[in-house]
Amino acid sequence: MKVLCWSAATSVKGIKGVRSAVGSYTHRRHLSQQVITHTPDQPRLGLAKKPFVRQWKPPPAHLPEDLKEQLCIPEDYDLAKWPLVPYPPEIAESIAPALKQFSFSPCVLQRIAGRLYEFPKPRIDNTLHTGKRAAVMLPLCEIRGVPSVLLTLRTQNVGSHKGQVCFPGGHLDLNDECMEGCAQRECMEELGLRVVAPSDRRLWEAEWRRRPYYPESNVLGRLPNCVAITGTLVTPIVGYLGAMDMRYAENKMNKDEVAEVFAMSIRDLMTPSNVVHDESIEMPAFVSGKHRIWGLTAYILHHFLMNIMLPSLLVTADSRRLGNCPW
Repeated sequence: MKVLCWSAATSVKGIKGVRSAVGSYTHRRHLSQQVITHTPDQPRLGLAKKPFVRQWKPPPAHLPEDLKEQLCIPEDYDLAKWPLVPYPPEIAESIAPALKQFSFSPCVLQRIAGRLYEFPKPRIDNTLHTGKRAAVMLPLCEIRGVPSVLLTLRTQNVGSHKGQVCFPGGHLDLNDECMEGCAQRECMEELGLRVVAPSDRRLWEAEWRRRPYYPESNVLGRLPNCVAITGTLVTPIVGYLGAMDMRYAENKMNKDEVAEVFAMSIRDLMTPSNVVHDESIEMPAFVSGKHRIWGLTAYILHHFLMNIMLPSLLVTADSRRLGNCPW
């Protein structure tokens, strides 16, 4: 059974046992997949002397079976292909008014946390990543009452991903208690912001297995792990920052790492005309703002919107019609 937090000994072994510098990369792109061949200068500790091959393919996005049945959605409809494949009419009719009206109310946050808790998180085989671990924070917030996602533009001074749009995040540190702690630390270092969460260690250990984080914590949960192009295993953490003043965020950000902090509304991100796909690998990119969101950040964002946000809004909209849940 996997545990949420690494012990210090496990962290040391996991981090020291992986070379920080990797060798040559050969990139080959195919439809809906990306294959990377890695030939290290020296064999990695504990592994056979053979090329490291990582094959990464975006997993299908799916709605809960009860929601599919409730809305009469075709069994084979794959949300991962949205908007290349439009919503079925049943979804389109429900989601348009929901996007106009919803806020990050306790009811909606509860739905998001519950969906994150129940969403399958398959283990990624060790041969498909280098063993290095990282976490990113997907920060939800409200800008002037508009539900949004906070993003950063990296400076040219950082070691990697220069000038790219990213979530706050970075590699696991020896002092991090767990992946949530890593994402929190990086969010604080880059933006001077921290998601409200109690200091009770049980929240980060056994308790999360029996219930969602929220409302005990505004750390809402985890998305499934994914693999960066460098081979790092990345854990996306979803957190709610509450009402945000962008001037405060701009004043607090670490200008050595962050060139700009900005927000995009959920409504804009879930508007089909604002999302395009790379034809070579069917990867999404968000183009409605002044900065194009692409790569792993776009993949994580698309995964969250389709697998977590959309079902949460549809279920909340249905509950609202019955008078059980306000926006």
